[in-house]
Amino acid sequence: MLVLDLRTRMRGARAYVILAIYLSIIAVVLACVYYGMQNAPWRPASASPGRAKEISQAFYKGLFVTQAGIVLLFVPAFTAGAITIEHERRTFDMLVVTRLSPSAIVWGRLASSTSFTLLLLLTSLPLVSVCFLLGGVSPHEVLSSYIALAFCAFIVGAMGILSSTLVTRTVPATVLTFTFVFVYLVGTAIAGAPSSIPPAATVTPFVCLNPFMAIFYGSDPAGFFAFSASVPAWLTGGAIGILGSLLLITMAVDRLSTHFRERDPWRSRLLLALLLLLTAFLAMGWVWAIMPPIGGSLGISGPALQLYGSAAAYVGVLMAGIGALCPMMCSGDGLGGVGRAARGRLRDALNPLRILRPGPLNSALYLALVMVAAVPLMLLGFGLGGMSVSSPDWARVSALLAIGAVTMLCCIGLTWALSALFGKRPAAAGTAYGLILILLAVPPWASAMWATARMSRSQAIDYPWITNLIYLNPFVALYDVAMPDTIGKAFQGNLLFEGVMPFYGVTLVALGAMTIVFMLLALVATGVRQARAWARQTPVPPPGTVPGPPYGR
Repeated sequence: MLVLDLRTRMRGARAYVILAIYLSIIAVVLACVYYGMQNAPWRPASASPGRAKEISQAFYKGLFVTQAGIVLLFVPAFTAGAITIEHERRTFDMLVVTRLSPSAIVWGRLASSTSFTLLLLLTSLPLVSVCFLLGGVSPHEVLSSYIALAFCAFIVGAMGILSSTLVTRTVPATVLTFTFVFVYLVGTAIAGAPSSIPPAATVTPFVCLNPFMAIFYGSDPAGFFAFSASVPAWLTGGAIGILGSLLLITMAVDRLSTHFRERDPWRSRLLLALLLLLTAFLAMGWVWAIMPPIGGSLGISGPALQLYGSAAAYVGVLMAGIGALCPMMCSGDGLGGVGRAARGRLRDALNPLRILRPGPLNSALYLALVMVAAVPLMLLGFGLGGMSVSSPDWARVSALLAIGAVTMLCCIGLTWALSALFGKRPAAAGTAYGLILILLAVPPWASAMWATARMSRSQAIDYPWITNLIYLNPFVALYDVAMPDTIGKAFQGNLLFEGVMPFYGVTLVALGAMTIVFMLLALVATGVRQARAWARQTPVPPPGTVPGPPYGR
């Protein structure tokens, strides 16, 4: 597949025309940058080494920003039609009957598309060498930028391949790919935005996921526990990018496998768990690196702040990921599938790969195993931070893990209840997402608005019920564990259970009660659905006959 695509692409004149246009665009950008630097009114007219360094930096940034934009435009156009073109040419059935496996087809098409993009990047080396002639740019900066662009091409190419397997037409696949790219750029820009906040010369480990930000910060050290000086940002971003790309490619292979054999997405679920744990671990290391080592006005030591803050960030990322996965993975037929799986598949339950396959019970066990696997990884983070086993307050660390576990159970119970009520997977998942967003956004907003209005009034109202809705937000509870007693001070003691029990304790009780309610609702709704289904299947005897036992019993 790869050899065929490369021969087809390079034998025609189209590839060389694209190369000429690509180099012409870069040359024009360099000319415009040089003209702008020469005619800038705030620049000195005399030549100096500092002047040459400024021009070299401007060349470097203009070159790689242009290349990043071209990569984001060309790669989706190359990969979005990789599989859909077979449907449009009506050769997909012929491709299915060959001895090529789905993974060989996907990897071959992805390699042929990204290899041409890498060829475009290599042809810009002579123009990049101008930056070395002027000085001011190190080989490490250029190498990190090229690595970041290669990772970007790989990630965007994986998005295009996945879009090409989701639809059967090239135009919708291209639109879907560019939508994925836009969401990816916005998300990575938000993740890398705090790069200028740390007091030390460290950036976020996720800054190189965005190709434009990687050009400016790719060679900087990334905040990671006590190893900030030895971990470059392109390495941490590249690790996440490779795992994310492999996940997208595996999902594309699973999607394409439906035309060959039964889907078996255990590999994609394993990669998803690794990606989620790695992202949370890097977030934990970055928060540890930027937290002040000296305690502030909270009455606790600096190392304790580092530990609680990093652990809260770790659990928060896990909660966000699991909360986003629950409606998609656990929505099915309520608890009916769970009961059938528990009754008739005890032998299959001994197979660990069974948990990585679809199903309401398997998905719940899979998410629970992710939380269990997060515990030793958190302990490893404590060791990398130089914290001994006897140092941390294990009550607060246990509270963080308990908040994450109860939140996961609450999301699973909500999804099962909605699945049993609606009976349709899209309706249950969409409603679950809406309710989760409402539960996360409304309590802090309502509490903050009420507190602001109360501060502007002359007469205070003690313990307003709307302020206590903030107890329902688990992320606020994580913040309360990381920064003790800050929530109570923010609301000036107007929380109902302030001083009676910890803030996170109330959150645990509230989420636990909601989980029990959701589970009972799921049980009742599932029983009603099964009773109705049994009533529809029971035959009605003809008039005048003696009723007997239903057929089939």
